[in-house]
Amino acid sequence: MSSASQHLSAEEINQRFRLTMEATCTGLWTWDMHNAITWSDEAYTQLGYAPQAFAINMEIFIHTLLHSDDHARMFAEIQQQISDHKGFTVQFRLKNASGGWSWIEGRGKTTAFDAHGTPTMMMGTHLDITDRKASEHALQEAKERSEAANRTRSEFLANMSHEIRTPLNAIIGLSELGRREEDAHLMHTQLDKIHHAGKILLSTLNNILDFSAMESGRLSLHTHPFSPSKLIDNLYSLFADLAKNKGVKLRFTIDNTLERVYCADALRLRQLLTNLIDNAIKFTEEGEVSLRITRLRTQGEQTWIRIRINDTGVGMDQEQRQRLFQAFSQVDNSITRTHGGAGLGLVITERLIRAFGGSDILIESALGMGSSFSFDLPLQHCTTEEQEAFVTKHTSMIDPDFRMQGHLLLVEDNLINQEVAQAQLQRLGLTCTLAHNGIQAVALARQQTFDLILMDIQMPVLDGYEATRQIRRFNEHIPIIALTAAAMVDDQRKAIEAGMNAHLSKPIESEELKKTLITWLKQPRNTTVAAQAPKPSTNEPLLEPHIAINRLSGKSDLYHKLLEHFKVQIDGEFLALPAHLASLDHTSAKAIEEAERAVHTLKGVAGNLAATALYHHSAAIDATLKQAHVPPKEQIETLEVLLRATRDAINGIIQADEPKPLPAIPFDPNTLQASLTHMALQLENNEFIDDSFVEALKAQMTNSPFATRWSLLEEALASFDFNTAAALVAAFLARLSAKEQP
Repeated sequence: MSSASQHLSAEEINQRFRLTMEATCTGLWTWDMHNAITWSDEAYTQLGYAPQAFAINMEIFIHTLLHSDDHARMFAEIQQQISDHKGFTVQFRLKNASGGWSWIEGRGKTTAFDAHGTPTMMMGTHLDITDRKASEHALQEAKERSEAANRTRSEFLANMSHEIRTPLNAIIGLSELGRREEDAHLMHTQLDKIHHAGKILLSTLNNILDFSAMESGRLSLHTHPFSPSKLIDNLYSLFADLAKNKGVKLRFTIDNTLERVYCADALRLRQLLTNLIDNAIKFTEEGEVSLRITRLRTQGEQTWIRIRINDTGVGMDQEQRQRLFQAFSQVDNSITRTHGGAGLGLVITERLIRAFGGSDILIESALGMGSSFSFDLPLQHCTTEEQEAFVTKHTSMIDPDFRMQGHLLLVEDNLINQEVAQAQLQRLGLTCTLAHNGIQAVALARQQTFDLILMDIQMPVLDGYEATRQIRRFNEHIPIIALTAAAMVDDQRKAIEAGMNAHLSKPIESEELKKTLITWLKQPRNTTVAAQAPKPSTNEPLLEPHIAINRLSGKSDLYHKLLEHFKVQIDGEFLALPAHLASLDHTSAKAIEEAERAVHTLKGVAGNLAATALYHHSAAIDATLKQAHVPPKEQIETLEVLLRATRDAINGIIQADEPKPLPAIPFDPNTLQASLTHMALQLENNEFIDDSFVEALKAQMTNSPFATRWSLLEEALASFDFNTAAALVAAFLARLSAKEQP
């Protein structure tokens, strides 16, 4: 040690000590156990006070400075550590000069005792740890958010596994039965269910892909002309059976001041409306689901509309409403939730509305009081040319006898996909040549003349992208349409960059194929898609079931179901048409346009169901209205006669095909309990349930106390809603065990 440091004065040593405390932001304190407390200047300044701003004693420390929540804990820890003959370290909050709270870490030890060993003096330090506590709090919150996100994702994956496995098991089970089935009617029924299960599975996968695209910022909208009223009609047809089977009334209305055609991404608009309507019906057991579209205002080249979906269902509380639009979340995430679903539909809906440039979704709901979802969207105005092209194209789409002409090159390596695509093309009146890979496609495109090429993407030898590039080197004009199971936006972009004109996702929907071909397949001049409607003839048959059933791929059950819907439409809507037509004034263009829409709808439905006389007559009236002329009185009167005659003919078919009642089976609780127990195990394990077993169970339920609720179980099984089915079976078993009546 140097001589200089050996001769430092006490004042110099204290000065150095103070500087050290200031440099380390450490406050010093002493506590005389008889109440006196002293603080160093730094103990004040670290709280934002001036040095020695006020005197400190135990009463001021406890009642003015110390946070009340920390009092008991801090002194308990100090007392415990003193009892253990240790120094102590505690953390607590003191009020700072700004009126807030600073976290302090206090360290200290007893420095003096009385003759009895009782502490009389303590001293120690204060260190401001506010920033450290804030960091710890932020880390803890981040950890909790991460754990919550992991739990939510785990719940989502568990539910998603269930949503995928359920329809997949149905597809596997039904297709296995179909391989051995010899009865054509039963085979068609099985194929219907396979198709339905496939649709459910495809919807789930599409939601996952859409959400992935949105998360990565790759969602884009494609604007085309569309008819809002036709979109609403299609949605009504889509959900009519589902609502009817649940006993729920559908009421869809659209403002008649809207234009006939607007420009927007109709597929995405249909998707978001489908999500909302499907949810409304799913959570409504009785009452009504309504969709209303109203016109708000016109701004420049846009018309703003308001869309509102109301239901009389179970409703939601405030907490459930807040969770609605969280990704990987549902109102009820439990395995035993009553209503199925992947939990992405509303998230996708909200983001689609934002992509359209629409408003936030307004939700009004209360438990047991139903729900209302509303939002505003802008629709672009179409040019006159776009409107005319849309009308021409749409006329061809609804004409059931419409046929195309052309020879196509179908490039597809999978034999099953070849067969499906060929059947779809033949149904449209087209012929095709097959190529099994890209090299064959290029060679055939050089050797022959084709009107259009349908090009698979992933193939052996040479893929669709490279095959297209090679074809474009010697043929720049032939339309090439991509066929691929890759449905992401990037895949569509790659197809366009390779030289393709459009993109169709597998599985190929017949209507989407038809729309795409109409767009890109040039038709000969003598086969215009908007051909003049044939003249009416009251001598034509009222109904030709064989034609309609053939159009429906042999599905007679579906034909009879559609006839029932048509009968309801005739009574509820179409029989009012003649009076409406008779009241028309040729000077009212708006009224004539509205009447044409209604007749146009009638023509399409009648044509699809092979109501031949009514189809041809309504087609003639439609053509008259399209020319802004009022139909003659005789034509209107004939329409009313044909409507009533067609309705009577439908009644005859329905009555002739009414199913015979099941044979009465005496109620045996033991047998029924065994059957229900077996079904419960199948539902729990996501196993396929054979139709014959369901029919046998139905016969057992007929005379049981549960007969009135059988329809609920049958509906749940038919729609693959196995969560609801399991809940119903469990309720039946519980009451059987308790020997209670429902």
